[in-house]
Amino acid sequence: MNDNAIEDTGQDSQANLPVAAVLDRILTVVSGSPAARPRMPVAELPDVIDIALTALSRQMLLSVPGLLRMLPGPLSTAELDRLRELIPASSVRDAVRENVFMLIQDRRDQLASAIAAGEPPSGLAGALHEWPSLEAIPAQVIAEVCAQLSQFVGMRIVRVHGYGVTHLYFEDPTKVRFYSVEGDLTRWLRGHSSTPGLPADWIGEPVYDLPADELVETSPHDLVLPDPAP
Repeated sequence: MNDNAIEDTGQDSQANLPVAAVLDRILTVVSGSPAARPRMPVAELPDVIDIALTALSRQMLLSVPGLLRMLPGPLSTAELDRLRELIPASSVRDAVRENVFMLIQDRRDQLASAIAAGEPPSGLAGALHEWPSLEAIPAQVIAEVCAQLSQFVGMRIVRVHGYGVTHLYFEDPTKVRFYSVEGDLTRWLRGHSSTPGLPADWIGEPVYDLPADELVETSPHDLVLPDPAP
Protein backbone atom coordinates (compact mmCIF):
# COMPACT_ATOMS: atom_id res chain seq x y z
CA MET A 1 0.00 0.00 0.00
CA ASN A 2 1.11 3.56 -0.69
CA ASP A 3 2.95 4.91 2.36
CA ASN A 4 1.36 8.30 1.73
CA ALA A 5 -2.22 6.97 1.83
CA ILE A 6 -4.61 7.23 4.75
CA GLU A 7 -5.44 3.84 6.14
CA ASP A 8 -7.93 2.80 8.79
CA THR A 9 -6.05 0.10 10.70
CA GLY A 10 -8.87 -0.61 13.12
CA GLN A 11 -6.50 -0.14 16.07
CA ASP A 12 -7.72 2.01 18.93
CA SER A 13 -11.02 2.35 17.09
CA GLN A 14 -12.78 4.06 20.00
CA ALA A 15 -10.24 6.89 20.08
CA ASN A 16 -10.13 7.24 16.29
CA LEU A 17 -13.87 6.98 15.70
CA PRO A 18 -14.65 10.72 15.70
CA VAL A 19 -11.89 11.49 13.18
CA ALA A 20 -12.84 8.50 11.03
CA ALA A 21 -16.52 9.42 11.12
CA VAL A 22 -15.86 13.01 10.09
CA LEU A 23 -13.54 11.92 7.31
CA ASP A 24 -16.09 9.38 6.08
CA ARG A 25 -18.73 12.11 6.04
CA ILE A 26 -16.45 14.37 4.00
CA LEU A 27 -15.57 11.65 1.53
CA THR A 28 -19.22 10.64 1.17
CA VAL A 29 -20.10 14.19 0.17
CA VAL A 30 -17.22 14.46 -2.29
CA SER A 31 -17.04 11.00 -3.81
CA GLY A 32 -20.28 9.36 -2.73
CA SER A 33 -18.43 6.59 -0.93
CA PRO A 34 -16.43 6.57 2.32
CA ALA A 35 -14.64 3.47 1.00
CA ALA A 36 -12.32 5.83 -0.86
CA ARG A 37 -10.63 6.78 2.41
CA PRO A 38 -8.06 3.96 2.63
CA ARG A 39 -6.85 4.72 -0.91
CA MET A 40 -6.59 8.52 -0.64
CA PRO A 41 -3.11 10.08 -0.82
CA VAL A 42 -2.42 12.34 2.14
CA ALA A 43 -1.44 15.20 -0.19
CA GLU A 44 -4.96 15.33 -1.60
CA LEU A 45 -6.68 15.60 1.76
CA PRO A 46 -6.60 19.44 2.19
CA ASP A 47 -8.26 20.02 -1.19
CA VAL A 48 -10.81 17.31 -0.52
CA ILE A 49 -11.68 18.81 2.86
CA ASP A 50 -12.11 22.28 1.35
CA ILE A 51 -14.45 20.94 -1.32
CA ALA A 52 -16.39 18.88 1.18
CA LEU A 53 -16.80 21.68 3.71
CA THR A 54 -18.21 23.92 1.00
CA ALA A 55 -20.67 21.20 0.05
CA LEU A 56 -21.57 20.51 3.66
CA SER A 57 -22.13 24.19 4.43
CA ARG A 58 -24.89 24.28 1.83
CA GLN A 59 -26.76 21.78 3.97
CA MET A 60 -26.49 23.94 7.10
CA LEU A 61 -29.76 24.78 8.82
CA LEU A 62 -30.17 27.92 10.90
CA SER A 63 -32.65 27.96 13.74
CA VAL A 64 -34.89 30.97 14.22
CA PRO A 65 -33.17 31.90 17.53
CA GLY A 66 -29.80 31.58 15.80
CA LEU A 67 -30.93 33.91 13.05
CA LEU A 68 -32.43 36.44 15.43
CA ARG A 69 -29.14 36.81 17.31
CA MET A 70 -27.49 37.96 14.06
CA LEU A 71 -30.12 40.49 13.01
CA PRO A 72 -29.93 44.28 13.36
CA GLY A 73 -33.68 44.33 14.00
CA PRO A 74 -36.74 42.09 14.00
CA LEU A 75 -38.17 40.53 10.83
CA SER A 76 -41.65 39.38 9.95
CA THR A 77 -42.28 35.66 9.48
CA ALA A 78 -42.33 36.07 5.71
CA GLU A 79 -39.01 37.93 5.79
CA LEU A 80 -37.41 35.24 7.95
CA ASP A 81 -38.53 32.57 5.50
CA ARG A 82 -37.10 34.56 2.61
CA LEU A 83 -33.84 35.09 4.50
CA ARG A 84 -33.36 31.35 4.88
CA GLU A 85 -33.49 31.06 1.08
CA LEU A 86 -30.99 33.86 0.52
CA ILE A 87 -28.16 32.80 2.84
CA PRO A 88 -25.27 31.49 0.74
CA ALA A 89 -22.94 28.65 1.64
CA SER A 90 -20.13 30.69 3.17
CA SER A 91 -19.56 33.76 5.35
CA VAL A 92 -22.87 33.11 7.06
CA ARG A 93 -22.81 35.95 9.59
CA ASP A 94 -21.91 38.58 6.99
CA ALA A 95 -24.41 37.08 4.57
CA VAL A 96 -27.18 37.21 7.15
CA ARG A 97 -26.61 40.88 7.90
CA GLU A 98 -26.25 41.79 4.23
CA ASN A 99 -29.42 39.97 3.27
CA VAL A 100 -31.36 41.33 6.24
CA PHE A 101 -30.54 44.91 5.28
CA MET A 102 -31.54 44.09 1.70
CA LEU A 103 -34.84 42.55 2.83
CA ILE A 104 -35.69 45.53 5.02
CA GLN A 105 -34.81 47.98 2.25
CA ASP A 106 -36.96 46.00 -0.17
CA ARG A 107 -39.80 46.15 2.33
CA ARG A 108 -39.42 49.91 2.71
CA ASP A 109 -39.47 50.33 -1.07
CA GLN A 110 -42.53 48.10 -1.31
CA LEU A 111 -44.42 50.19 1.25
CA ALA A 112 -43.39 53.44 -0.41
CA SER A 113 -44.45 52.31 -3.87
CA ALA A 114 -47.83 51.17 -2.52
CA ILE A 115 -48.83 54.69 -1.45
CA ALA A 116 -51.45 56.07 -3.82
CA ALA A 117 -50.42 58.88 -6.14
CA GLY A 118 -51.79 62.31 -5.33
CA GLU A 119 -51.82 64.52 -2.27
CA PRO A 120 -53.21 63.95 1.21
CA PRO A 121 -56.32 65.86 2.34
CA SER A 122 -55.64 69.57 1.81
CA GLY A 123 -57.10 70.37 5.21
CA LEU A 124 -54.01 68.88 6.83
CA ALA A 125 -51.74 71.61 5.44
CA GLY A 126 -50.38 73.48 8.46
CA ALA A 127 -52.50 71.38 10.83
CA LEU A 128 -49.71 71.26 13.41
CA HIS A 129 -48.43 74.82 13.10
CA GLU A 130 -49.87 76.11 16.40
CA TRP A 131 -47.52 74.17 18.65
CA PRO A 132 -43.80 74.80 19.15
CA SER A 133 -42.84 71.13 19.18
CA LEU A 134 -44.19 67.73 18.26
CA GLU A 135 -44.29 66.78 21.93
CA ALA A 136 -46.51 69.76 22.79
CA ILE A 137 -49.28 68.84 20.36
CA PRO A 138 -52.39 67.51 22.14
CA ALA A 139 -53.07 63.78 21.73
CA GLN A 140 -56.48 64.49 20.20
CA VAL A 141 -54.93 66.62 17.45
CA ILE A 142 -52.29 63.96 16.75
CA ALA A 143 -55.02 61.32 16.59
CA GLU A 144 -57.11 63.28 14.10
CA VAL A 145 -54.20 64.24 11.83
CA CYS A 146 -52.52 60.84 11.92
CA ALA A 147 -55.80 59.01 11.33
CA GLN A 148 -56.34 60.89 8.05
CA LEU A 149 -52.73 60.44 6.99
CA SER A 150 -52.77 56.76 7.90
CA GLN A 151 -55.83 56.20 5.74
CA PHE A 152 -54.16 57.96 2.80
CA VAL A 153 -50.83 56.15 3.17
CA GLY A 154 -52.21 52.72 3.99
CA MET A 155 -50.23 52.24 7.19
CA ARG A 156 -50.43 53.70 10.66
CA ILE A 157 -48.52 56.88 11.48
CA VAL A 158 -47.73 57.30 15.16
CA ARG A 159 -46.07 59.73 17.50
CA VAL A 160 -43.48 57.96 19.62
CA HIS A 161 -42.01 59.32 22.85
CA GLY A 162 -38.81 57.59 23.87
CA TYR A 163 -35.20 58.20 24.90
CA GLY A 164 -36.12 61.79 25.80
CA VAL A 165 -37.21 62.71 22.24
CA THR A 166 -40.42 62.59 20.22
CA HIS A 167 -40.77 61.53 16.59
CA LEU A 168 -43.40 60.70 14.01
CA TYR A 169 -42.94 57.22 12.56
CA PHE A 170 -44.61 54.98 10.03
CA GLU A 171 -45.47 51.64 11.59
CA ASP A 172 -44.95 48.64 9.34
CA PRO A 173 -48.27 46.76 9.00
CA THR A 174 -46.47 43.65 10.27
CA LYS A 175 -45.73 45.61 13.48
CA VAL A 176 -42.11 44.45 13.54
CA ARG A 177 -40.51 47.86 12.89
CA PHE A 178 -40.93 51.58 12.34
CA TYR A 179 -39.67 53.91 9.62
CA SER A 180 -38.78 57.55 9.99
CA VAL A 181 -40.99 60.18 8.36
CA GLU A 182 -38.95 62.03 5.76
CA GLY A 183 -39.43 64.27 2.74
CA ASP A 184 -41.55 67.41 3.08
CA LEU A 185 -44.48 65.81 4.90
CA THR A 186 -43.62 67.06 8.41
CA ARG A 187 -42.74 70.54 7.12
CA TRP A 188 -46.07 70.67 5.26
CA LEU A 189 -47.98 69.67 8.39
CA ARG A 190 -46.18 72.40 10.34
CA GLY A 191 -46.95 75.01 7.68
CA HIS A 192 -43.33 75.37 6.58
CA SER A 193 -43.79 73.98 3.07
CA SER A 194 -46.41 74.66 0.40
CA THR A 195 -46.41 71.03 -0.72
CA PRO A 196 -46.08 67.70 1.10
CA GLY A 197 -43.79 66.38 -1.64
CA LEU A 198 -43.96 62.97 -3.22
CA PRO A 199 -45.56 60.30 -0.98
CA ALA A 200 -42.92 57.79 -2.11
CA ASP A 201 -40.30 59.99 -0.40
CA TRP A 202 -42.06 60.05 2.96
CA ILE A 203 -40.97 56.62 4.20
CA GLY A 204 -37.43 56.95 5.44
CA GLU A 205 -34.91 54.69 7.08
CA PRO A 206 -35.94 51.84 9.38
CA VAL A 207 -35.58 52.52 13.08
CA TYR A 208 -33.48 49.74 14.61
CA ASP A 209 -33.21 50.96 18.20
CA LEU A 210 -36.92 51.12 18.99
CA PRO A 211 -38.18 47.89 20.62
CA ALA A 212 -41.73 47.59 19.31
CA ASP A 213 -42.70 45.03 21.94
CA GLU A 214 -41.87 47.45 24.78
CA LEU A 215 -43.93 50.41 23.55
CA VAL A 216 -47.10 51.36 25.43
CA GLU A 217 -50.02 52.78 23.45
CA THR A 218 -51.52 55.76 25.27
CA SER A 219 -53.89 56.77 22.44
CA PRO A 220 -54.64 55.41 18.94
CA HIS A 221 -51.63 57.23 17.45
CA ASP A 222 -49.44 57.82 20.51
CA LEU A 223 -46.85 55.36 21.77
CA VAL A 224 -44.49 55.72 24.72
CA LEU A 225 -41.30 53.84 25.51
CA PRO A 226 -41.24 53.56 29.33
CA ASP A 227 -38.10 54.59 31.13
CA PRO A 228 -35.97 51.60 32.13
CA ALA A 229 -36.45 50.32 35.64
CA PRO A 230 -33.81 51.64 38.09
